[in-house]
Amino acid sequence: MKAKQLLSTACFVAALLTSSSLMAQVKVGTNPTTIESASNLEVEASTTGRKVKVDKATGQLTIADGTQGTGKVLTSDANGGASWQTSQLVKATVTYTNDGVVTLPSQPTGTGSTFGNVSITFPVNGTYALSWAVIGDYTTYPTEVKPQDWFGVIIPGLVNHQESQIVAAFNFFSSGVRYVTITDAPKTVQVNYINTSTTPMTLRSNSGKNYHEWFAYKVF
Repeated sequence: MKAKQLLSTACFVAALLTSSSLMAQVKVGTNPTTIESASNLEVEASTTGRKVKVDKATGQLTIADGTQGTGKVLTSDANGGASWQTSQLVKATVTYTNDGVVTLPSQPTGTGSTFGNVSITFPVNGTYALSWAVIGDYTTYPTEVKPQDWFGVIIPGLVNHQESQIVAAFNFFSSGVRYVTITDAPKTVQVNYINTSTTPMTLRSNSGKNYHEWFAYKVF
């Protein structure tokens, strides 16, 4: 009788240990009876080496589908299918006409604007950090620049920036950063400027000296 009890107890313990071992690791898909010792969970495709697994110790998720690689990011397509893609910095294309040189007439009423010989093309939808740095020379000594005179940067629907001009200065400098959202890419916009002083102003060339530069990088 005792022998039967001991045998029953041994079988129960063995079954319990086996059940615990099986519950610790789960394998789905190809080779269902084989699982890496460090994995809690594996889902293996029929293509060799392609699997999703969860590390037993760290909980790290590994997705190996043949597109994985150092520095890549997991990206979804329109149907929700995920794949590893190379991370790319999206930059808008800035085109300068006449090397970005433009003379701004006097527009004291602040109405109207002058094309700044700068066009910007946003390639994809998203939010961009748009920055500019421009420097201009007054065509004559600016004795008539008044404290109320201002310089404007206008991109219809995206930017409407105004700042005061400096009385009696020979040069004018403007810089800024704006976050703009594009929903109808690819989209090309034109940069316009306004000079409300009675003294015309010429914005300098962009070539090689960073006097007149525009940049736009996608951030979201």
